Amino acid sequence: MSETAIARAVRTFDLIPYILNNPGVSIRELAQEFNADEKQISDDLQIAFMCGLPGYTPYELIELQVCDGYVTVREPQVLDKPRSFSASEQLALSLGLQMIENSTNKTEIKLLISNLIKKLNISNIAKAALESESINAEILNAIASSISKKTMLKIVYVSKLTGQQSERDVYPYRVYLENGMRYLEAFCLRSQGNRTFAVANILQAQATEKNFDTYPDAKETEIEVSIRCASDMQLFLEQIDRLVIERGVTKNREFPLSAKLKISNIDWLVRTIQKWGGKIQIESPAELKEKVRKLAIESLANYEKH
Repeated sequence: MSETAIARAVRTFDLIPYILNNPGVSIRELAQEFNADEKQISDDLQIAFMCGLPGYTPYELIELQVCDGYVTVREPQVLDKPRSFSASEQLALSLGLQMIENSTNKTEIKLLISNLIKKLNISNIAKAALESESINAEILNAIASSISKKTMLKIVYVSKLTGQQSERDVYPYRVYLENGMRYLEAFCLRSQGNRTFAVANILQAQATEKNFDTYPDAKETEIEVSIRCASDMQLFLEQIDRLVIERGVTKNREFPLSAKLKISNIDWLVRTIQKWGGKIQIESPAELKEKVRKLAIESLANYEKH
């Protein structure tokens, strides 16, 4: 998958303070440090040469020296320090640390984590996101315990789309953060496939003693979905980049962006389309397109009743 412009820009911004603190570092070492190849690093440095403060005269531009594959920063402008964590990065770190803290009984580890969270200096935005989820600590403990011990997890889950509750036996892989929300990725015995659960929608969770050495083989339940999006949905496509297998543009003025997704959670896609109110259209498969159309008609009918 090709690298996004956002990922490249972020790496370029991070390169300058790193080189400043490690003068004479080689391009090869930079490639290893930033998980990129040497050509990517060289291209990033070329971009940095043309960046600077408004005015963009030689006095406001970032000044680098590259000699025989070794790099030195002469004038970093405002990039003399590593960038601060964004609110979402602060949130991801804090949630991860809290899960580790909840899964251990060792006082010294809890103290270390508590001090580290304080040093993160979490912004008000990240704090608000943490408070908005208000997930029961017992649920997080059960998930963390099940993942670390490789045991089956029993959950009671409520679907955002239908409001129905269901009991599931799952083998959890990991918990990850996306757009400020925590999700549990697991193999679901009921569906016999990999599923993603919003942690905030898990009403109960209980770690069992049933161990497993390897994760069960999931059936191929992922499907390819082609969508078209409005021009202001570029950021949305960047945010779901892990699901995108192909992107392009169309001649349609209303929906100029196109993408092909590989997903297993159909409910999530339906909710997302409803949430964005006409800015996303499904091209294929036809049955999914029809499902979204019927749900839209039902939602409109329910709205008119009230």
